[in-house]
Amino acid sequence: MSSYLSMPLVGDNDDSVFLPPAAAVMEHMRNHTAIYRQAPGSKSGARLTAIIEAAARRVIETHLDNHPEIVPEQLQPMTEITRQMSLAYASSGATAAFFAWINGDDLGDVRHYAQVVLLSGPEWWLGLPTPVAKPRSREAG
Repeated sequence: MSSYLSMPLVGDNDDSVFLPPAAAVMEHMRNHTAIYRQAPGSKSGARLTAIIEAAARRVIETHLDNHPEIVPEQLQPMTEITRQMSLAYASSGATAAFFAWINGDDLGDVRHYAQVVLLSGPEWWLGLPTPVAKPRSREAG
Protein backbone atom coordinates (compact mmCIF):
# COMPACT_ATOMS: atom_id res chain seq x y z
CA MET A 1 0.00 0.00 0.00
CA SER A 2 2.87 2.39 0.65
CA SER A 3 3.51 2.76 -3.08
CA TYR A 4 0.03 4.27 -3.39
CA LEU A 5 0.70 7.01 -0.83
CA SER A 6 2.70 9.21 -3.20
CA MET A 7 0.71 9.07 -6.40
CA PRO A 8 0.90 11.79 -9.04
CA LEU A 9 -1.94 14.25 -9.44
CA VAL A 10 -3.35 12.40 -12.45
CA GLY A 11 -3.04 8.95 -13.94
CA ASP A 12 -1.50 7.84 -17.20
CA ASN A 13 -3.09 6.93 -20.52
CA ASP A 14 -6.54 8.27 -19.67
CA ASP A 15 -6.68 6.07 -16.55
CA SER A 16 -7.61 7.25 -13.10
CA VAL A 17 -4.71 7.66 -10.72
CA PHE A 18 -6.70 5.37 -8.42
CA LEU A 19 -6.93 2.51 -10.93
CA PRO A 20 -3.77 0.71 -9.74
CA PRO A 21 -4.70 0.70 -6.03
CA ALA A 22 -8.35 -0.20 -6.72
CA ALA A 23 -7.29 -3.05 -9.00
CA ALA A 24 -4.75 -4.24 -6.41
CA VAL A 25 -7.44 -4.44 -3.71
CA MET A 26 -9.79 -6.26 -6.06
CA GLU A 27 -7.06 -8.66 -7.18
CA HIS A 28 -6.32 -9.43 -3.52
CA MET A 29 -10.01 -10.01 -2.86
CA ARG A 30 -10.28 -12.27 -5.91
CA ASN A 31 -7.28 -14.29 -4.69
CA HIS A 32 -9.12 -14.83 -1.40
CA THR A 33 -12.66 -15.05 -2.73
CA ALA A 34 -13.91 -17.59 -0.20
CA ILE A 35 -12.86 -15.43 2.73
CA TYR A 36 -14.38 -12.23 1.33
CA ARG A 37 -17.60 -13.92 0.28
CA GLN A 38 -18.11 -15.06 3.88
CA ALA A 39 -17.63 -11.52 5.12
CA PRO A 40 -21.16 -10.05 4.89
CA GLY A 41 -22.99 -10.63 8.13
CA SER A 42 -20.19 -12.43 9.98
CA LYS A 43 -18.07 -11.18 12.87
CA SER A 44 -14.95 -11.40 10.76
CA GLY A 45 -16.83 -9.68 7.94
CA ALA A 46 -17.11 -6.44 9.84
CA ARG A 47 -13.39 -6.54 10.52
CA LEU A 48 -12.52 -7.30 6.88
CA THR A 49 -14.77 -4.50 5.68
CA ALA A 50 -13.15 -2.10 8.17
CA ILE A 51 -9.65 -3.09 7.00
CA ILE A 52 -10.48 -2.56 3.32
CA GLU A 53 -12.24 0.72 4.05
CA ALA A 54 -9.35 2.00 6.20
CA ALA A 55 -6.86 1.17 3.44
CA ALA A 56 -9.00 2.91 0.83
CA ARG A 57 -9.42 5.92 3.08
CA ARG A 58 -5.68 6.16 3.74
CA VAL A 59 -4.87 6.19 0.02
CA ILE A 60 -7.63 8.70 -0.78
CA GLU A 61 -6.83 10.95 2.19
CA THR A 62 -3.11 10.98 1.40
CA HIS A 63 -3.89 11.86 -2.20
CA LEU A 64 -6.10 14.72 -1.03
CA ASP A 65 -3.37 15.94 1.34
CA ASN A 66 -0.79 15.78 -1.46
CA HIS A 67 -3.06 17.37 -4.06
CA PRO A 68 -5.56 19.74 -2.40
CA GLU A 69 -6.05 21.41 -5.78
CA ILE A 70 -8.36 18.53 -6.79
CA VAL A 71 -11.12 19.86 -4.55
CA PRO A 72 -13.79 21.49 -6.71
CA GLU A 73 -14.73 25.11 -6.24
CA GLN A 74 -18.17 24.10 -4.94
CA LEU A 75 -16.54 22.44 -1.91
CA GLN A 76 -14.21 25.34 -1.13
CA PRO A 77 -13.26 26.21 1.46
CA MET A 78 -12.99 22.57 2.47
CA THR A 79 -13.86 22.63 6.15
CA GLU A 80 -12.98 19.65 8.34
CA ILE A 81 -16.55 18.33 8.24
CA THR A 82 -16.66 18.67 4.43
CA ARG A 83 -13.34 16.85 4.21
CA GLN A 84 -14.49 14.05 6.51
CA MET A 85 -17.77 13.68 4.64
CA SER A 86 -15.98 13.50 1.28
CA LEU A 87 -13.46 10.96 2.55
CA ALA A 88 -16.20 8.83 4.14
CA TYR A 89 -18.24 8.87 0.95
CA ALA A 90 -15.31 7.92 -1.26
CA SER A 91 -13.83 5.20 0.96
CA SER A 92 -17.07 3.56 2.08
CA GLY A 93 -18.54 3.73 -1.41
CA ALA A 94 -15.48 2.09 -2.96
CA THR A 95 -15.48 -0.57 -0.25
CA ALA A 96 -19.16 -1.35 -0.77
CA ALA A 97 -18.54 -1.60 -4.52
CA PHE A 98 -15.60 -3.97 -3.98
CA PHE A 99 -17.81 -6.26 -1.90
CA ALA A 100 -20.66 -6.07 -4.42
CA TRP A 101 -18.19 -7.18 -7.09
CA ILE A 102 -16.62 -10.03 -5.09
CA ASN A 103 -20.10 -11.43 -4.43
CA GLY A 104 -21.01 -11.34 -8.12
CA ASP A 105 -20.61 -13.90 -10.86
CA ASP A 106 -17.90 -12.25 -13.00
CA LEU A 107 -14.53 -11.94 -11.30
CA GLY A 108 -12.51 -12.25 -14.49
CA ASP A 109 -11.80 -8.67 -15.52
CA VAL A 110 -10.43 -6.85 -12.48
CA ARG A 111 -9.29 -3.79 -14.43
CA HIS A 112 -12.71 -3.27 -16.00
CA TYR A 113 -14.54 -3.56 -12.68
CA ALA A 114 -11.99 -1.32 -10.94
CA GLN A 115 -12.84 1.30 -13.58
CA VAL A 116 -16.55 0.77 -12.87
CA VAL A 117 -15.93 1.45 -9.17
CA LEU A 118 -13.97 4.61 -9.92
CA LEU A 119 -16.34 5.98 -12.54
CA SER A 120 -19.24 5.49 -10.13
CA GLY A 121 -17.77 8.15 -7.84
CA PRO A 122 -17.39 11.91 -8.23
CA GLU A 123 -15.24 12.93 -11.19
CA TRP A 124 -12.99 15.14 -9.06
CA TRP A 125 -11.69 12.06 -7.23
CA LEU A 126 -10.71 10.24 -10.39
CA GLY A 127 -7.35 11.86 -11.05
CA LEU A 128 -7.82 11.59 -14.80
CA PRO A 129 -5.44 13.34 -17.20
CA THR A 130 -8.52 14.89 -18.84
CA PRO A 131 -11.98 15.03 -17.31
CA VAL A 132 -13.72 12.26 -19.21
CA ALA A 133 -16.16 10.17 -17.24
CA LYS A 134 -16.92 7.34 -19.60
CA PRO A 135 -16.06 3.69 -19.02
CA ARG A 136 -13.88 1.95 -21.53
CA SER A 137 -15.41 -0.97 -23.31
CA ARG A 138 -14.21 -4.30 -21.99
CA GLU A 139 -12.75 -5.09 -25.39
CA ALA A 140 -10.52 -1.98 -25.34
CA GLY A 141 -8.88 -3.01 -22.19
